Amino acid sequence: MDTVVLRPGREKPVRQRHPWIFSGAIADVLGEPSEGAAVDVVGASGDWMARGTWSGRSQIRVRLFAWEPDALIDETLLRARLTTAITGRASFDSTPDAAYRLVFAESDLLPGLIVDRFGALPCCSTDDARHRCARRADRWRCCRELCAPRGIYERSDADVREKEGLPPAEGLLWGEMPPERLALIATTATSLNSGPLPHLYADLRSGQKTGFYLDQAVNRSLVARYCVDQEVLDGFCYSGGFAVAAAQAGARSVVAADSSAPALSLLRDNFALNQINTPLETVEADMFRLLRQYARRVAAST
Repeated sequence: MDTVVLRPGREKPVRQRHPWIFSGAIADVLGEPSEGAAVDVVGASGDWMARGTWSGRSQIRVRLFAWEPDALIDETLLRARLTTAITGRASFDSTPDAAYRLVFAESDLLPGLIVDRFGALPCCSTDDARHRCARRADRWRCCRELCAPRGIYERSDADVREKEGLPPAEGLLWGEMPPERLALIATTATSLNSGPLPHLYADLRSGQKTGFYLDQAVNRSLVARYCVDQEVLDGFCYSGGFAVAAAQAGARSVVAADSSAPALSLLRDNFALNQINTPLETVEADMFRLLRQYARRVAAST
């Protein structure tokens, strides 16, 4: 196996199990690893430290999968970690249209892989060449067995893929094509939200990321606590997850701003879906310019 040698003094993050090794931390590469190949990582003194996968085009040269010398980055390891992630979140699946994040990439020891579950339609995103389960439907057998989905869709079209030397990848991996708009309930906010859970539309096929920011469910509940009887500005609002949470918490009014007209249209539909009567103003604008306009307006009034 090819070997990556770290510079002196760069071993500490690896010992602490940080999953990334940047190009500046590498002293030498022994061998000629191909894109996505497994590599061993050793310290400056030659002691074995971890095993990961190689990307010669990215500033993140190695993403670490294992810190045990006998661990192999193979189908057995990937399947075991997918199983752990999926079964560990089974309690979130309280309704047929429940939506939550199934796989949190590095946090689930599956670097570069995100899987969001939208009811019976999981949507995945990968941002590096090394996750070899990204595009082959047979590699998703574990997900199919544990989730019983109707289909699995891929949205690996983030700009970061260009930095990895990867083209965008989008389309159906297996099963049924998701509809253009899908209603969901963000169930992972349950423990923090004493009010009604929001029903929200997601756009898996052309929306941002995997169609909705499911990883922000807890943050939406936390922010909502501070919005009671307040005038709220939701900047970079996308389809209004934070705006809906604020309104349901009792905000006096909401201004939602985004540069995307389709996102603002989805936001207005989300307010209607939840029968929210809170005064809402949507602003199609570049948020940075809009904030400068607001700042000048405030300055002129004082």
